[in-house]
Amino acid sequence: MSSSKVQNVQSQVNDVSFMPQFSFPMSYLIRDLSGYECWTDTGNAERVVNLMQDNITKVMQRGENLEQLNAKAEDLSSSSAQFKKGASDVRKAMWWKDMKMKLILGGVLAAIIIIIIYF
Repeated sequence: MSSSKVQNVQSQVNDVSFMPQFSFPMSYLIRDLSGYECWTDTGNAERVVNLMQDNITKVMQRGENLEQLNAKAEDLSSSSAQFKKGASDVRKAMWWKDMKMKLILGGVLAAIIIIIIYF
């Protein structure tokens, strides 16, 4: 905006006769219109486009990372189920092995006691 247009707008903003509900000049809200930058500047537009493209790329990368993480979580879940089943099978096998040992020892002790009692 040109300097004369800025001054014209600022003078109109300071004139609060058209808005009696405000008891203060609007220049408190709009301090300096001379620093106004137009977004049609190609440098700013290119920076915004590049920033948006970078953000879209990051969002897509994040989506891929989430998909990979989800796949790893599913693999971990299935392997944990297999581990649980394997651990349960090993626990049962060890329990039977321990029980067999106890039965064998009990049988041997019973045989020794029977031999001692009859002889």
